[in-house]
Amino acid sequence: MADNHNLQNPHAILVAYPLQGHVIPAVHLAIKLATKGFVITFINTQSIHHQISKSHSSPGDDLFAGARKSGLDIRYTTVTDGLPLGLDRSLNHDQFMECLLNVFSAHVDELVGDIVRRSDPPATCLIADTFFVWSSMVAEKHKLVNVSFWTEPALVFTLYYHWDLLRENGHFGGSVSNKWNPAQQEKDYFDFLCSPRGSEWDVQWEMPQDNRKDSIDYIPGVGSIKPTDLMSYLQDADIGTVVHRIIPKAFAEVKKADIIICNTVGINLCDERPIAREKIADNINRLMSGKTSDELRNEMKKMRKTLEDAVATDGNGSSERNFKQFVNEVKVKIRQRSGIAIGT
Repeated sequence: MADNHNLQNPHAILVAYPLQGHVIPAVHLAIKLATKGFVITFINTQSIHHQISKSHSSPGDDLFAGARKSGLDIRYTTVTDGLPLGLDRSLNHDQFMECLLNVFSAHVDELVGDIVRRSDPPATCLIADTFFVWSSMVAEKHKLVNVSFWTEPALVFTLYYHWDLLRENGHFGGSVSNKWNPAQQEKDYFDFLCSPRGSEWDVQWEMPQDNRKDSIDYIPGVGSIKPTDLMSYLQDADIGTVVHRIIPKAFAEVKKADIIICNTVGINLCDERPIAREKIADNINRLMSGKTSDELRNEMKKMRKTLEDAVATDGNGSSERNFKQFVNEVKVKIRQRSGIAIGT
């Protein structure tokens, strides 16, 4: 149970997705939160830790040895991803992804439970990469505030978030047969992607045709884009891969988060629960608008000014203000979860 003292220095458990492009932003977030008074327990996989240690000048140190010397309370621990340490993950990509989808959560759940039982101050918050499919389960089990951390641009988030619209309109997963009810199609398709590949599936499935090639102009908050502008996973013809099973599960999972924090200008996309599509669209629209070249140039000028303001060194930049708002919202959620009245 959190008390007022612990709310001044909340303890967040941060779990990084075990890929370089995800670990680095997670490290930056951990340090940033620690500078704001958070106690951080950073969970890395044993495989990523091993890779880093091999190239580190001081093998005994972890990622945050320097930060701790400067006075920041960042604790570090590792967990298995379910595969032998010596296995090359890049050469065994599908096996690695299957473990992250089906095995990794059990190891994280056990470690988080141990941290919750033993840590001082008590852990009150779980920050996990958006691509993990188990965050709400672990957070609810251990009574932690559930924060989803998106490490890529906000535009990429909203395109993945609306994958169902892309499929419904035939831009992802092939064209849709008119004889199916759209709501049933979405449920069937989700069940199909989330089922173990090759297992028996008792719902009749009509294999999709080629994706549509015309412009995509129906994603809330996003101007008209070409199908070739989509992320590669949303352009793939083979949608039965393990990654295509992770995507819909991850973006169903993110709707259960207490807070979403995004690694871009305008840090917090939405802290409402359930998360409204329109709310995220409003925030994304600040980043993407204008259909002509002149409009785009004007928007780029505005964006440049926004970025300059965001990184202002006087502490009043929009990025810093947004981060302070995020910190305050986390503390509010912790109070609510702990049953402590706001303002006490």
